[in-house]
Amino acid sequence: MLPRRSSRTLPRAQAVEWVESPPKVIWESGALSVRVNPELGIRVDGVDHYVKLYFKKAPLTKQRLAMALHLLETSTRGARPAGTQVAILDVRRGVLHVPSRPPRMAGVLLEAEANYFVDLWNLLGRRAA
Repeated sequence: MLPRRSSRTLPRAQAVEWVESPPKVIWESGALSVRVNPELGIRVDGVDHYVKLYFKKAPLTKQRLAMALHLLETSTRGARPAGTQVAILDVRRGVLHVPSRPPRMAGVLLEAEANYFVDLWNLLGRRAA
């Protein structure tokens, strides 16, 4: 059974095949390094995709989905063969999400979140000492 597509995703797929496993990459922002590891490589209607699986019960919000797709897209850009897209498969809902237009300033928002996390981590570490 093929997954349903949400709005702004691929049209109904006619053919799905396995392709080469995607590489694991590191996204860095200042002192923070994040391992980005799409789990699947699939070809949907002749287009290769590196797919991250989403298993959580809570549905993905539009903002979270857009930021996760932007992170996947930018961090794997140099490691993906030309024409390979990224996607997130919401396993519980059977929906394959592909990037549309990222939110304005998506890169800046990711950097800000990373800086906030590092600052909070460092503050908690100082208080625990």
